[in-house]
Amino acid sequence: MDGDTRWNIPYDCEASKALLDKHGLSDGFTINDYWAGPSGVVVEMAEAMAATWLSELNIKVEIDRQIYST
Repeated sequence: MDGDTRWNIPYDCEASKALLDKHGLSDGFTINDYWAGPSGVVVEMAEAMAATWLSELNIKVEIDRQIYST
């Protein structure tokens, strides 16, 4: 992964808003059941992402913290 920049995509709120508007989603929408696990850093990152998307793009993310057995 050293030097691999294919996944270095900058967060561009204005471009995101333009895409949402282009596709008729400027009023926002809800993402249901975004699974992030029961706890830990992944949940913290999902909560931060969800808060940012809600405040900046009006996208509500419902985080699923269910423990699923194997």
